Amino acid sequence: MASSSSNKSGKATTFLWSFLEQGGSKAIQLFVQIILARLLSPEAFGILAILLVVTQITDSIAQSGLGMALIQKSDADDRSYSTAWWLSLGLAAALYIVVYFTSPTISVFYNMPDLVVYLRVLGLIVFFNSANSIQRSYLQRNMNFRGIFAATTIAALISGFGGVVLAFFGFGVWSLVLQSLLQSIFICIVMWLQISWKPAFTFDVSQAWSLFSYGWKICITGILNVIYSGISELIIGRACSASELGLYSQGRKYPTAAIGVMSNSIANVLFPMFSAIKGDSEALRGAIRRGLTLGTFLVAPISLL
Repeated sequence: MASSSSNKSGKATTFLWSFLEQGGSKAIQLFVQIILARLLSPEAFGILAILLVVTQITDSIAQSGLGMALIQKSDADDRSYSTAWWLSLGLAAALYIVVYFTSPTISVFYNMPDLVVYLRVLGLIVFFNSANSIQRSYLQRNMNFRGIFAATTIAALISGFGGVVLAFFGFGVWSLVLQSLLQSIFICIVMWLQISWKPAFTFDVSQAWSLFSYGWKICITGILNVIYSGISELIIGRACSASELGLYSQGRKYPTAAIGVMSNSIANVLFPMFSAIKGDSEALRGAIRRGLTLGTFLVAPISLL
């Protein structure tokens, strides 16, 4: 009984840190967005909306579900993490080259001349997001959501402050671009300081194939999710002005953030838990049922509101 009670308490604490990690950083970001909305024009947010859809698609491909593959891999070791690190960065480099050379075409399609330089700068985020996806998987596998909370919160505060200062001094779209880039950079730095694992100069082809063969399905799911959630921005950005797109993208951030905080908090905790018992199909089915029940009772009311 004592062991069962301790186990439930541990799960509750883990979920609390996961919720704080999602909710804390989102709350800071939304507060910063409110300040930036007073300092910047809707056009700046419209341009950012297009940039984010493109970079999120490249992120999904570069990460290729490798972080999730590491979490569920029973025998993941330092060699596995180093292999995933270099594979993800290699994909990020290839994708950045694609973004760099296709940015003029995207700029012409949306009739936004300055989109080229913005996209080429913000495109660098793919390297940092790929790196911190592996770092995050290390912390998540060890159920260290307190460490993830520290990284995301510190990064949100620093990048938010930087974005507001730049906007105050009239940097316009650049304040939003650099804020996003700074946030990813500082997440990498804080996570780097927290985890004992550091990438080694090793690459195991068999492990790379094993991780990719699991992760590509998650990669496809991620791409479809980005397209589904961002298709309205892509269409409105083409059919309407950047200012109108900015108003639309800002308006839908609040309900999307509220739902995302709760659903991501649950998913981040449940996936490593499910992975730990994947060999016991009966226990896994029971855990999935409980997870779906919990998710429904928490997410449905928020979605309705």
